[in-house]
Amino acid sequence: MVDDKVFPDEKWKKLINTERENSQSTDKFFEISKPSEGDIWADIGCGPGYFTLPLAKKVKNIFAVDLSTNMLEVCRRRALEESIENIEYIQSAGEELGILDSTVDKALLANVFHEFSDRKKAVGEVNRILQNGGKSFVIDWKYEDMPFGPPLNHRIPLHEIIGEFEKGGFKLVENTDTYKQFYMLCFLKIS
Repeated sequence: MVDDKVFPDEKWKKLINTERENSQSTDKFFEISKPSEGDIWADIGCGPGYFTLPLAKKVKNIFAVDLSTNMLEVCRRRALEESIENIEYIQSAGEELGILDSTVDKALLANVFHEFSDRKKAVGEVNRILQNGGKSFVIDWKYEDMPFGPPLNHRIPLHEIIGEFEKGGFKLVENTDTYKQFYMLCFLKIS
Protein backbone atom coordinates (compact mmCIF):
# COMPACT_ATOMS: atom_id res chain seq x y z
CA MET A 1 0.00 0.00 0.00
CA VAL A 2 1.11 3.54 -0.63
CA ASP A 3 1.41 5.57 2.60
CA ASP A 4 -0.31 8.73 1.37
CA LYS A 5 -3.38 6.68 0.43
CA VAL A 6 -3.68 4.75 3.70
CA PHE A 7 -6.32 5.83 6.20
CA PRO A 8 -4.65 7.32 9.30
CA ASP A 9 -4.68 5.06 12.40
CA GLU A 10 -5.59 7.83 14.79
CA LYS A 11 -8.92 8.39 13.02
CA TRP A 12 -10.16 4.81 13.52
CA LYS A 13 -13.34 5.91 15.34
CA LYS A 14 -14.53 7.53 12.08
CA LEU A 15 -14.65 4.01 10.63
CA ILE A 16 -17.19 2.59 13.10
CA ASN A 17 -19.71 5.37 13.69
CA THR A 18 -23.44 5.75 12.99
CA GLU A 19 -22.75 7.83 9.90
CA ARG A 20 -20.92 4.90 8.32
CA GLU A 21 -23.71 2.51 9.23
CA ASN A 22 -26.11 4.86 7.42
CA SER A 23 -23.95 5.01 4.26
CA GLN A 24 -22.47 1.49 4.33
CA SER A 25 -24.84 -0.74 6.27
CA THR A 26 -23.48 -4.13 7.32
CA ASP A 27 -27.02 -5.55 7.13
CA LYS A 28 -27.27 -4.56 3.47
CA PHE A 29 -23.88 -6.17 2.85
CA PHE A 30 -25.06 -9.39 4.50
CA GLU A 31 -28.16 -9.46 2.27
CA ILE A 32 -25.84 -9.59 -0.75
CA SER A 33 -22.97 -11.71 0.61
CA LYS A 34 -25.08 -14.20 2.57
CA PRO A 35 -22.48 -15.27 5.17
CA SER A 36 -23.17 -18.68 6.74
CA GLU A 37 -21.92 -20.43 9.84
CA GLY A 38 -19.67 -22.82 7.89
CA ASP A 39 -17.86 -20.06 5.96
CA ILE A 40 -14.26 -19.00 6.31
CA TRP A 41 -13.79 -15.34 5.39
CA ALA A 42 -10.92 -12.91 4.94
CA ASP A 43 -11.50 -9.21 5.64
CA ILE A 44 -8.59 -7.57 3.83
CA GLY A 45 -8.03 -4.06 5.10
CA CYS A 46 -10.17 -4.76 8.16
CA GLY A 47 -9.28 -1.55 10.03
CA PRO A 48 -10.92 -1.48 13.47
CA GLY A 49 -13.28 -4.32 12.50
CA TYR A 50 -16.35 -2.54 11.16
CA PHE A 51 -17.22 -5.56 8.98
CA THR A 52 -14.99 -8.10 10.76
CA LEU A 53 -16.82 -8.26 14.08
CA PRO A 54 -20.37 -8.61 12.69
CA LEU A 55 -19.09 -11.17 10.16
CA ALA A 56 -17.34 -13.15 12.89
CA LYS A 57 -20.71 -13.57 14.61
CA LYS A 58 -22.10 -15.23 11.47
CA VAL A 59 -19.23 -17.42 10.20
CA LYS A 60 -16.91 -20.23 11.32
CA ASN A 61 -13.68 -18.24 11.11
CA ILE A 62 -12.41 -14.93 9.74
CA PHE A 63 -8.96 -13.62 8.94
CA ALA A 64 -8.65 -9.94 9.87
CA VAL A 65 -5.91 -8.50 7.68
CA ASP A 66 -4.54 -4.97 7.92
CA LEU A 67 -1.33 -3.10 7.21
CA SER A 68 -1.54 -1.30 10.54
CA THR A 69 -0.69 -3.10 13.76
CA ASN A 70 -2.60 -0.33 15.57
CA MET A 71 -5.79 -1.02 13.59
CA LEU A 72 -5.41 -4.75 14.26
CA GLU A 73 -4.99 -4.05 17.96
CA VAL A 74 -8.16 -1.93 17.99
CA CYS A 75 -10.00 -4.75 16.15
CA ARG A 76 -8.65 -7.32 18.63
CA ARG A 77 -9.64 -5.18 21.64
CA ARG A 78 -13.14 -4.62 20.28
CA ALA A 79 -13.52 -8.38 19.61
CA LEU A 80 -12.44 -9.17 23.18
CA GLU A 81 -15.03 -6.71 24.52
CA GLU A 82 -17.69 -8.65 22.60
CA SER A 83 -16.23 -12.09 23.49
CA ILE A 84 -15.59 -12.90 19.82
CA GLU A 85 -12.89 -15.57 19.50
CA ASN A 86 -13.01 -16.84 15.89
CA ILE A 87 -10.80 -14.12 14.38
CA GLU A 88 -7.19 -14.62 13.26
CA TYR A 89 -5.22 -11.37 12.97
CA ILE A 90 -2.66 -10.87 10.20
CA GLN A 91 -0.48 -7.82 9.70
CA SER A 92 -0.03 -7.41 5.93
CA ALA A 93 -0.18 -4.81 3.18
CA GLY A 94 -2.51 -7.14 1.27
CA GLU A 95 -0.07 -8.13 -1.43
CA GLU A 96 1.17 -11.10 0.69
CA LEU A 97 -1.57 -12.37 2.95
CA GLY A 98 0.04 -15.18 4.94
CA ILE A 99 -3.06 -17.38 4.51
CA LEU A 100 -2.82 -20.91 3.10
CA ASP A 101 -3.86 -21.55 -0.51
CA SER A 102 -7.54 -22.30 -1.19
CA THR A 103 -8.68 -21.98 2.45
CA VAL A 104 -11.12 -19.07 2.23
CA ASP A 105 -14.72 -19.20 0.99
CA LYS A 106 -15.26 -15.44 0.72
CA ALA A 107 -13.03 -12.38 0.82
CA LEU A 108 -13.97 -8.79 1.51
CA LEU A 109 -12.02 -5.73 0.40
CA ALA A 110 -13.95 -2.77 1.83
CA ASN A 111 -12.69 0.73 1.07
CA VAL A 112 -9.17 -0.57 0.56
CA PHE A 113 -8.66 -1.52 -3.10
CA HIS A 114 -7.70 2.06 -3.99
CA GLU A 115 -4.90 1.87 -1.37
CA PHE A 116 -2.96 -1.03 -2.92
CA SER A 117 0.29 -0.06 -4.60
CA ASP A 118 0.29 -3.33 -6.59
CA ARG A 119 -3.35 -4.12 -7.36
CA LYS A 120 -2.45 -6.99 -9.69
CA LYS A 121 -0.52 -8.71 -6.91
CA ALA A 122 -3.33 -8.06 -4.40
CA VAL A 123 -5.91 -9.63 -6.73
CA GLY A 124 -3.53 -12.57 -7.25
CA GLU A 125 -3.36 -13.08 -3.48
CA VAL A 126 -7.14 -12.99 -3.18
CA ASN A 127 -7.34 -15.58 -5.95
CA ARG A 128 -4.68 -17.74 -4.25
CA ILE A 129 -6.43 -17.88 -0.85
CA LEU A 130 -9.94 -18.45 -2.24
CA GLN A 131 -11.28 -21.93 -2.86
CA ASN A 132 -12.48 -22.73 -6.38
CA GLY A 133 -15.86 -21.06 -6.76
CA GLY A 134 -15.05 -18.66 -3.91
CA LYS A 135 -16.29 -15.09 -3.99
CA SER A 136 -14.60 -11.76 -3.50
CA PHE A 137 -16.62 -8.72 -2.51
CA VAL A 138 -15.21 -5.30 -3.32
CA ILE A 139 -16.66 -2.16 -1.80
CA ASP A 140 -14.84 1.02 -2.74
CA TRP A 141 -15.40 4.70 -3.34
CA LYS A 142 -17.07 5.59 -6.62
CA TYR A 143 -14.92 7.53 -9.04
CA GLU A 144 -16.72 10.79 -8.38
CA ASP A 145 -15.72 14.05 -6.75
CA MET A 146 -17.23 14.18 -3.25
CA PRO A 147 -16.70 16.51 -0.29
CA PHE A 148 -15.63 13.47 1.82
CA GLY A 149 -13.57 10.33 1.39
CA PRO A 150 -10.30 10.07 -0.51
CA PRO A 151 -9.50 12.59 -3.24
CA LEU A 152 -10.52 11.71 -6.78
CA ASN A 153 -6.94 10.91 -7.80
CA HIS A 154 -6.90 8.09 -5.20
CA ARG A 155 -10.15 6.55 -6.43
CA ILE A 156 -10.37 3.92 -9.17
CA PRO A 157 -12.82 3.96 -12.08
CA LEU A 158 -15.24 1.02 -12.06
CA HIS A 159 -13.95 -0.45 -15.34
CA GLU A 160 -10.42 -0.62 -13.90
CA ILE A 161 -11.52 -2.55 -10.83
CA ILE A 162 -13.49 -4.99 -12.97
CA GLY A 163 -10.58 -5.32 -15.40
CA GLU A 164 -8.08 -6.08 -12.62
CA PHE A 165 -10.26 -8.86 -11.25
CA GLU A 166 -11.10 -10.33 -14.66
CA LYS A 167 -7.38 -10.47 -15.53
CA GLY A 168 -6.80 -12.11 -12.14
CA GLY A 169 -9.07 -15.11 -12.74
CA PHE A 170 -12.44 -13.73 -11.63
CA LYS A 171 -15.81 -13.12 -13.24
CA LEU A 172 -18.05 -10.24 -12.18
CA VAL A 173 -21.33 -11.77 -11.00
CA GLU A 174 -22.94 -8.78 -9.30
CA ASN A 175 -22.67 -5.00 -9.44
CA THR A 176 -25.19 -3.43 -7.10
CA ASP A 177 -25.98 0.14 -6.14
CA THR A 178 -26.47 -0.92 -2.55
CA TYR A 179 -24.44 2.05 -1.38
CA LYS A 180 -24.82 5.54 -2.83
CA GLN A 181 -21.15 6.60 -2.64
CA PHE A 182 -19.53 3.16 -3.11
CA TYR A 183 -19.21 0.43 -5.70
CA MET A 184 -20.41 -2.93 -4.40
CA LEU A 185 -19.08 -5.71 -6.59
CA CYS A 186 -19.10 -9.49 -6.28
CA PHE A 187 -16.54 -11.54 -8.21
CA LEU A 188 -16.51 -15.32 -8.60
CA LYS A 189 -13.16 -17.13 -8.77
CA ILE A 190 -13.15 -19.01 -12.10
CA SER A 191 -9.45 -19.92 -12.49
